[in-house]
Amino acid sequence: MISLLYNPINADRQAHISLPSSKSISNRALIIQALLNWKYRHQTVTLSNLSKADDTLVMQHALESTHSEINLKNAGTCFRFLTAYFALTCTQDKILTGSERLKQRPISGLVDALLTLGASIEYLEKEGYAPLLIKPAKIQSNQPLHVATENSSQFLSSMVLIAPFLETGIEFEVDPNSASFSYVLMTLGVLKEFDIKWELNGQQLIVFPIQRQSTTHLNYTIEADWSSAAFFYGVQSILQKDQICINGLQRNSIQGDQFLVNLAADLGIASEFSKAGVCIHNIPGFIPKEMVRWNFSQCPDLAPVLIMAAVFNFKTGFFTGLENLNYKESQRLLLLNDYLNALGITTQLTAQSLEFVKAAAFPNQITANTAHDHRMVMCLTLLSFAVNSVYLNEIDSVEKSFPEFWDQANKLGFCYSISK
Repeated sequence: MISLLYNPINADRQAHISLPSSKSISNRALIIQALLNWKYRHQTVTLSNLSKADDTLVMQHALESTHSEINLKNAGTCFRFLTAYFALTCTQDKILTGSERLKQRPISGLVDALLTLGASIEYLEKEGYAPLLIKPAKIQSNQPLHVATENSSQFLSSMVLIAPFLETGIEFEVDPNSASFSYVLMTLGVLKEFDIKWELNGQQLIVFPIQRQSTTHLNYTIEADWSSAAFFYGVQSILQKDQICINGLQRNSIQGDQFLVNLAADLGIASEFSKAGVCIHNIPGFIPKEMVRWNFSQCPDLAPVLIMAAVFNFKTGFFTGLENLNYKESQRLLLLNDYLNALGITTQLTAQSLEFVKAAAFPNQITANTAHDHRMVMCLTLLSFAVNSVYLNEIDSVEKSFPEFWDQANKLGFCYSISK
């Protein structure tokens, strides 16, 4: 059992936080790099500041593997992107499998789109879920193509990544107002960095075939991860330190989770950008509203930490755009509801929303199951401000996206102990 601790004596007066590079951008860039090498063989692509997170390591190992079966652990992004990648490129049968949780996350929306283009994919266990058997096949454009994104925007991102490597590209039917479309825009942003052309006009997205002359040598530097910054914004809203400086973040990022700046304004946090990154501080004289309303439809990865931060800052909260949270590394929406109830907080839960009314006082002790979900560990770490004893079953899952999380959190006074 892991005990979370907060000791303000150990906190730096003015903390300088180093974030990991974005695993979301890293994994997209790795797929493009691999596809360029597949199409042109001797393509030179240099990726700088590549993420060291577990998800990115899983992606790298899978792309380098010569085995017929590849275990992707709990890496949902890798599973989706590699399904399309191998459907296009494999010359021998490939089996993609993973953890029990990965096998519970639907994949049919992506598989159906690939089958429409001529892919050969079979479900080896439960229909619509991993593991998959992918056989060599000729993938051809079938236009316009609709990709179901109800369960994940990554189904569309996965298809967008392979589209430039088809003879005629792909024309997609899309809904720019759909949940998590900001992550599709991130994918398009990565394509742009590789000089791959596309056009988005209303509900029509055209990804054009890649031009050889524009891809002779590329050097792409990965941005710092906006999703990981949510924890430190949450800390600032509660601690109200002089300021916290977060290195490497860009205001003009291709990451949709930069919307964190807007949401944090409701917490009374100002963000001041420089070449080094962003420094955040509380707005003098700010008085928070009694109720906060946030829509996370374009930034669901921010929801766990910011909802927990809201519990400290508002009497009531109403959060929407949560429909895809239960398809993540854990059933995040259900877990969040359980955590709040354990704190004595009254909630109302639907498939898309969560509402809370703050409790008069928090309990002295809470024991929680993280479901081995990195976002939930960060979310629960905030509780050590208000709950004397926070016990978790594990904390190592932060390695999935933020390997140095505890080193950085310790700068703000957070630590942990392991009880036998």
